Amino acid sequence: EAGVGDLPADTYGLPVNILFPLVDAIVQPNILLQMTVSEEQHSGAVGQLPFMREKLSEKDVSKHMMVFVVRQKNLSKFKYHSNLADIPQFVMCPDKVVESKRKFSELSAT
Repeated sequence: EAGVGDLPADTYGLPVNILFPLVDAIVQPNILLQMTVSEEQHSGAVGQLPFMREKLSEKDVSKHMMVFVVRQKNLSKFKYHSNLADIPQFVMCPDKVVESKRKFSELSAT
């Protein structure tokens, strides 16, 4: 079983452990992803950030990014984490949220 540090560049990695701290996915070499569906901020695992950053293959920490994926309805309430000030933070919102496989098929066909 490969670890986070073993992921090749441009690879999207999902944790095997559902209790993976702080991030929901990693894109090597430098991106940590957090899928945020709640309006609440959860900062309990912030202490794990240095450990996670050590696992990124990009060793220049100024190039690391924390990307929050936020639902459109929560975007206006989203706040960047002040306790993550040492890593650049970004927020993105998917243009369309697909509600079913049928709708996905319809979007894919166009």
